[in-house]
Amino acid sequence: MTEDQTVTPDVQAAINSLYRQGFEAGRAQGYAEGIAAARKHLTELTSPQLQEANASMPLGTPIERLGFSTRVYNGLKRKGVHTLGDLVGLSYMDLLDVRDLGVQSVMTIRSKVESIGYTLCKDPDYQ
Repeated sequence: MTEDQTVTPDVQAAINSLYRQGFEAGRAQGYAEGIAAARKHLTELTSPQLQEANASMPLGTPIERLGFSTRVYNGLKRKGVHTLGDLVGLSYMDLLDVRDLGVQSVMTIRSKVESIGYTLCKDPDYQ
């Protein structure tokens, strides 16, 4: 999803794929049950999992491989971020709370994360 809560074409393709899988399953167990199974599966997927299906790097990628500056890398390590999955679980506000990470560093992180197909977690207080 984009920041304005619209579904991107990649996410829509993933949703359509799940519905097709449900439809195929529906042939074996009844259409309604198949669609219900696909919907259940879709709601069980978290946003990072949906993103991972269309991203260029898996969530388990160490942050060392993302090419951040030393300042950003050290700040993330201090925060306990070791993988891309840890990083996409953080919001903008979480990152701004990290010592030595300012707005410019957070924007650099955001750009890098988005360039490989993910988005940072939405902060519920600032949606």
